[in-house]
Amino acid sequence: MPSDFPTYPKFKIVSLDDYDIFSEFESKFPAYSDFNLLSVLSWNVTGLNSYSILNGNLVLRIKDYLGEGFLHSVLGDNNMDMTMKTLLYDLGDLFFVPETSINSLKNKSDFNIESNRDNDDYVLSTELVTKLDGAKFRDLRQDVAKFKRLYPSYEVKLIDLQDKHSITEVTNLNGDWFKHKSFDLKKQDEEHVIYQAFFKYYREFNCINLGIFIDSKLSAYVFSEVIPSKMVIAHFSVSSKEFVCSSKTLFYETCSYLDKCGYKYLNLEQDTGLAGLRKLKLSFNPEYFLKKFNVSLR
Repeated sequence: MPSDFPTYPKFKIVSLDDYDIFSEFESKFPAYSDFNLLSVLSWNVTGLNSYSILNGNLVLRIKDYLGEGFLHSVLGDNNMDMTMKTLLYDLGDLFFVPETSINSLKNKSDFNIESNRDNDDYVLSTELVTKLDGAKFRDLRQDVAKFKRLYPSYEVKLIDLQDKHSITEVTNLNGDWFKHKSFDLKKQDEEHVIYQAFFKYYREFNCINLGIFIDSKLSAYVFSEVIPSKMVIAHFSVSSKEFVCSSKTLFYETCSYLDKCGYKYLNLEQDTGLAGLRKLKLSFNPEYFLKKFNVSLR
């Protein structure tokens, strides 16, 4: 680990300078999306997302995805009982704590540990989604077939985010999606800040940005990152409601592309408790979940 990391209780605002530290944890532990540097940088709406190191564990302070204020979590396996007690006494309850950290506790009875299903990451097998074999993939198989039947000329292409026209297409598709979701101006401005941060930083990471085009028009996209463990994390995705089954076909085609590239797993991140998003992500029959928990002191 680099020698200039912030030692708890000191926190440091996240920046690209922290790439090596985050990569070290990402290589050692399962790829929990909350602890991914590109994600933390992109969702840094307030400019105050930060981290610290306590007993060799990575402590995060990030803005609540859906609400106001900040949440704290910790990833690691070193002296975790003392680490969590220190954080709980100083900072209050911990959220979206990875199962890896929970399993490192020696005395779980000292803590209240509650499953945080809304923030579990969905991990897909790219091979299985590509093949769509068997009864469990019947609905998805039918939806993808329907999309192919309705839009036989659709194309899957890489999106060049350094091209101004591509950025305009993405921005226009986002605008339609904001209207569909009835986002108010504050929420739209927040989403704009998030995307601008991603556009600023993505070139420093191993990103794969795919789009579905119908009659040369961008109808869906997913911006993903290949991490050191060779898992791929899907950071952002939007599909036009104009085209039936476009969301499911987008991730089917993404899995197909990744499978051909030799990447076995795609992390779709969490559903944050949104019913529609949960239904969509479950339709891909996840290979497994990266489970997370909320923790408080007894």
